Amino acid sequence: MIRGMHMDLPRIPFTILALAPFSEVSEDSFSPEIIGASLDTLDNAIDSLASTLFIPVSKDLCPAGILPFKPSGIKDFRPQAMVKNIPYLKSLLDAKEFIEQAGPKGLSDEQIVRLLQEDWPDLPLDLTIAPGEAPSQPEESSAVDDLLAMVAVPGGTGAEARSGKGGARAWKGQVGSLMAKLLEIIFADETFRLTEASWKGVETLVRQGPVKQEEGIALNICPISRDVLPAAMDSLISSLADDMPNLILIDLPFDNSTPSMELLKKIADFAATLLVPTAVWIGPRFFHIQNWNELKKLPYLKHYLEDAAYAKWRKLKEHPGSEWLVMTTNRFIIREPYGEGNPPRTVFFEENEPLWISPVWALGTLMAKSVVKYGWPTRFTDYRNIALSNLAVGPFGGKESASTETVFSEERIMQFVESNITVLAGALRKDSAFIPKEATLSGASLKFQLFFNRIIGYLFSLKDEMGKSAGDADLGARLEAALAELFRHTGHEPPADISVHAEQAEPGERIPLRIAFTPPGSILPTSERLEFSLAW
Repeated sequence: MIRGMHMDLPRIPFTILALAPFSEVSEDSFSPEIIGASLDTLDNAIDSLASTLFIPVSKDLCPAGILPFKPSGIKDFRPQAMVKNIPYLKSLLDAKEFIEQAGPKGLSDEQIVRLLQEDWPDLPLDLTIAPGEAPSQPEESSAVDDLLAMVAVPGGTGAEARSGKGGARAWKGQVGSLMAKLLEIIFADETFRLTEASWKGVETLVRQGPVKQEEGIALNICPISRDVLPAAMDSLISSLADDMPNLILIDLPFDNSTPSMELLKKIADFAATLLVPTAVWIGPRFFHIQNWNELKKLPYLKHYLEDAAYAKWRKLKEHPGSEWLVMTTNRFIIREPYGEGNPPRTVFFEENEPLWISPVWALGTLMAKSVVKYGWPTRFTDYRNIALSNLAVGPFGGKESASTETVFSEERIMQFVESNITVLAGALRKDSAFIPKEATLSGASLKFQLFFNRIIGYLFSLKDEMGKSAGDADLGARLEAALAELFRHTGHEPPADISVHAEQAEPGERIPLRIAFTPPGSILPTSERLEFSLAW
């Protein structure tokens, strides 16, 4: 190897490609759309990619029967933004504010009713004034009265909520009750939850990575659905061949069904063709249980997965592409469910369950953190230094709390790892999560695959810089110097045994390269010498 040869390296960020349900996509007219996202451009990405969701609601609550929701930034997923940005909710908000101000202005109930009917004729409010009822007094209600008037009381009926008896205070309560019910429906809508969870995953990655413009990590995102994923992969294989990512995240859940296994096989083919580690996720349904509380019913996981029901799963593990496929499990939360523990800033409503974020986003975030701290993604299991932090903490197991969907015992975590499933681990009463062990589906080291992908991608990027002339006698030495510079550039001592041998080739043909070196222990804790061939 030629010592002391300095080279100007091309800027090659660690690139993550995320495929997720960021917006609704049509199977008939689908074409992959990829854009970059960073801490600086997250809102631009949402504005560009997110489609309008049409959330169905009862016409008793909204005469149109739908609520259109089109986010243009991450804050638009908050209730206080929705009541300003969704036209019907904005009408309710305006009506409520009018009623609040009518009392101090000295308006009578009759005047309030007339103006409400003139300015908001479509609102489903019962504005009947009971015979002989005393006029509403100017606002003298206490803060507690106002709060009670706006709370959607559990078990209350729509008729009770819309009762007009009581004048201005009751009418304000009607509007508050309508707003609460509509927000409850929005945050329970499956399509909305998928969309929010995907964008919250992006937010976690770009904030905690972090992913910033003009720095060492790049995130590209592409909206997909389960139905269009096969077509997306077919299209992306050709477009990514010359711009290979270093990690692919697919935010879709998989179980042990035949359709899931068939799609996972296609993903494995996709990952192997690109030589890119590709992460997906599984939940309790993969194990034929309804939730993680039922996991205790299962025996030793490796033995359980030897059942005939998992024959296709075991066959998938033997697929050549399984060396590039990563199965993750255990979701996490970054905000508490709206309710008593996290009261909304609008009207009070409650979510039935937390908004769970896929563990593939945790994996991507931890690798980004590793790149920022160590220059390479391979230290992502160094949980004393690399972990998700400042997560939300939700209720767990009755009186306890945690940031992950469940808290596995150390024994169970090792059973998952032995089954080649990578676990996001949480702890009781902690707002953090980490990945203690890793493996690809085949059982191969994910860290090694990440390292090898980075080396291959780097060498490919040098072709335009260095050319591929068969007559270049210095090609091997120049590549040795380039590899050494890569390690120095990322803060590590280059291997002393880097060897690149360029064989002779006919003019116009690719040059066979034989490359060998021992990866630095600071990047990849192995003493095994890496040897591979490459056509230049």
